[in-house]
Amino acid sequence: MSHTEVYFRPHSKNIATPLRVGHVFETPNILIQAIRQDEESTSNQRRDEINKGRYHLIAGLYDNGRRLGDFKLVMSGEEEKKYFDNINRLPEVVTVLPYEAKSISELRSSTSLTNLLQDRANSDATITPEFIRDHLHPKLKKGELKTGDDLSRIFEQLAVDKVTKEKDAEITELQGIIDSLRGAQAGNSDPASGVHHPMDLPAETVTPEWNSKTGSAYVNVGLNAYINDVRKNGDIIELQFINADGSLETIKDFGYHGLVQPVYDYLKAKEKSRCVFIVTWKTGTAKRRLASDTMNLPQYQDLWD
Repeated sequence: MSHTEVYFRPHSKNIATPLRVGHVFETPNILIQAIRQDEESTSNQRRDEINKGRYHLIAGLYDNGRRLGDFKLVMSGEEEKKYFDNINRLPEVVTVLPYEAKSISELRSSTSLTNLLQDRANSDATITPEFIRDHLHPKLKKGELKTGDDLSRIFEQLAVDKVTKEKDAEITELQGIIDSLRGAQAGNSDPASGVHHPMDLPAETVTPEWNSKTGSAYVNVGLNAYINDVRKNGDIIELQFINADGSLETIKDFGYHGLVQPVYDYLKAKEKSRCVFIVTWKTGTAKRRLASDTMNLPQYQDLWD
């Protein structure tokens, strides 16, 4: 049998094909091999579809010479208006249906599922053809995705999985930060580290930068630096240290919650020596502050004991 070129409308190309076929076409112009018209399912279409002259065609799909399998295509009627980018006025594929769907209820259920998915994709840019192929097509093949309720349940589970994955990533990031801070501290106290004249060494960054977990625009980083002076000014801690360019820099904490005594005690004990601490700044600004509130969070407290 010969091959025919057809035009896949956006819904059939971006929603139905990734879901039913598990494939993403690069272009809407696709080669098919017509096998037969499915008279039974054609006659079970809605009246408006029949009036438009639409019919159901069993056909093999091809991409780059590779046969993807046989599927049921809903073909547009000859009198239907062509899509604007169908410049060759090819026959158009409206959607892709399950091969075995024939009854009215099966056809309605199949159409409803892809329409619901289309609605979600219209309002969520993350639901791409690749997402549908990778996450929803396998569910369809396993029989886990048949109805709109199934679709809602799957998206709810995907949302839970995403939150869990993000939380696991946060935990991994936090543990890496703590390990880096602890490692820098160990180097300061180890005589074998080779740090004999800490005054001669500028501040060094010992962690990656990380965003505030409160949702604010602040960014944190861990420093290892020589502490020249630590003072209290009311509830504010003032810290003077040798910064990365070798000059003295004085920073203050926020003092929003009163004097952070454990952090002050830790820094005061390290005066005239090298130690590790956390600084913070607002994105887009250069002014740094001592992140004493962050240092006093439970996950960091044992670092300053």
